[in-house]
Amino acid sequence: MVQAEFNCCGATLTHAGLAQEGRDAALANLAAWDAAGRPRVLTLCASCQAGLEEYTHLEGLDKGLAQAFVGSLTPLSVLLGNCTWIVEPTAPERIHFHHPCHDHGGADTRLMVSILGDTLQAGQRGNCCGMGGVMQLARPDMAQAVSESCWQAMGATAGDLVLTGCSGCVLTLRATAPKGVTVAHWLDAVL
Repeated sequence: MVQAEFNCCGATLTHAGLAQEGRDAALANLAAWDAAGRPRVLTLCASCQAGLEEYTHLEGLDKGLAQAFVGSLTPLSVLLGNCTWIVEPTAPERIHFHHPCHDHGGADTRLMVSILGDTLQAGQRGNCCGMGGVMQLARPDMAQAVSESCWQAMGATAGDLVLTGCSGCVLTLRATAPKGVTVAHWLDAVL
């Protein structure tokens, strides 16, 4: 099997106005995937999954190849949905789940609910963390207000754990978390 050289999905570049750089990243990923024999691609980040799914809409890409690639994408949480889980007794009493703006059909939420049941405080959908693509760069004042609103709605307090399925949300939530609140990707919690 050929060693694939996958890159960033390119969506953040495209959204930031660097369309050619985003398209170049997409082209490199499609070439790597094709050279590797078109395997299934597991995704860990909801926003990356959404960015990869956008390949079918980018100008200058082989539409058939892009459609086949998108068909190969599978969120890891979908594969883990049928596993049996044991919650450690040292787990925090209150665990919140932040729904990323891109949530690939709620697969991450379903997995967390199946593992944690009533322990999980599943937040409201559409409650942006303040990352908002490039909002932090373009409108930091707005990003801060959105972030504060997110934390207020979540109601997390010291000792709580907040999980999410987007790497960008992890960064933003960690940077803005109330004192004593831990933030992690859901994968960190199931390892």
